[in-house]
Amino acid sequence: MALLQHGALQPNSWRFVGDDAAVPADEPVIVSLKRWQAEGEPLRGRNSAVGVRLKNDEPALALGEDVHRLSLIEVEFPKFTDGRAFSQARILRDKLGYQGELRGIGTILRDQYFYMTRCGID
Repeated sequence: MALLQHGALQPNSWRFVGDDAAVPADEPVIVSLKRWQAEGEPLRGRNSAVGVRLKNDEPALALGEDVHRLSLIEVEFPKFTDGRAFSQARILRDKLGYQGELRGIGTILRDQYFYMTRCGID
């Protein structure tokens, strides 16, 4: 699936891996916050990049200092009327100092792109 990034469609090399699926060793993967907290040590030791997907009801502060170990964080917009991911993005950028790629996923309207970039979503 392609991504809208910086105003253009870009290829997506990342793969989301569910909590019950095996993590491939040689490609960039995205895992849930729950899996990151449970299996953090083996995931940190990988040779490939790791990202975390935050559901809209999970606190961004739960990542703590781990944000600096992650190449990608995804914040979820389950409905276009639910803006909690905007707050998560602000916390990740401003309070935790996250410098990596920050993606918004889910149900997003074109009108929200401006606000997403203001909050630090790539």
